[in-house]
Amino acid sequence: MIAQLKDLSSYEIDEDLASYTPEVFDNFELTILASIGVNGTEGADLFQFEICTPKSLSDRCEGGEVVAGRGKLIVGHYDYAAIRQYLDRICSQCSGDDWPEIVEKLSRYGLWEFEGYERFA
Repeated sequence: MIAQLKDLSSYEIDEDLASYTPEVFDNFELTILASIGVNGTEGADLFQFEICTPKSLSDRCEGGEVVAGRGKLIVGHYDYAAIRQYLDRICSQCSGDDWPEIVEKLSRYGLWEFEGYERFA
């Protein structure tokens, strides 16, 4: 089994990510949701990523904030095609015998929607 990026979206903007343009091209942060499932099947789980620029991270650090890195994609400027290509490449490198094994690998990059979830007995 191998992972496949099926869709990208964001709850922070009203427009499509492909046509989105940040107000300041080199200083922004945007949370995106990647729908990722098994290649050739229907269904997907969500993985959250924060797209950010070095300037936005620098501004946060100068304000005294500590910024963790997991789930962040750091870009020089917003380029939807490059972001999608990067996530496609990550997915193509995440394979396994079952979905939990693939999720474990994908979770090294993004925040899985069910991370920390425990089923009740």
